[in-house]
Amino acid sequence: MLLIYKKLKQAREICNMSQKELAAYMQISSHSVISNYEQGKKVGISEEYIEFLMDKKFDLNSLFDHSKELRQFTDDELLQYVNTQPVMPIAAEPGKDMVDKYIAMLHTQVEDLKIDKLQMQRVIDNLQEAIKDNSAKSDGRAKSA
Repeated sequence: MLLIYKKLKQAREICNMSQKELAAYMQISSHSVISNYEQGKKVGISEEYIEFLMDKKFDLNSLFDHSKELRQFTDDELLQYVNTQPVMPIAAEPGKDMVDKYIAMLHTQVEDLKIDKLQMQRVIDNLQEAIKDNSAKSDGRAKSA
């Protein structure tokens, strides 16, 4: 069971980023801010930090649940997770904007995955068609020879 600040460091290390690189990614002027988060000196988590975690597909539930190990979704897991989650109304409260951004980001990633799969299927279909065409041409040449 890791505390949140230790999981923040773990997330950065999983992404093979230095504190300076993460600060630059988050457009923070000093890496000491990252250091303060990772040492538990800074209370709360900034919106930029949450956006970094979402961009890198970390399960935010695993970040905040001390009984869970930090988890990073694969593309397929993210697609399955988003498609199986019930849609729950969220009352207006602090943090709702962040939740809305997280949900929108997940849906965008899911749509990107669907597009990628569709594009990949088109490539496969085109390759299979080309193979059939080449086989037919080869068979025609073999018969004429």
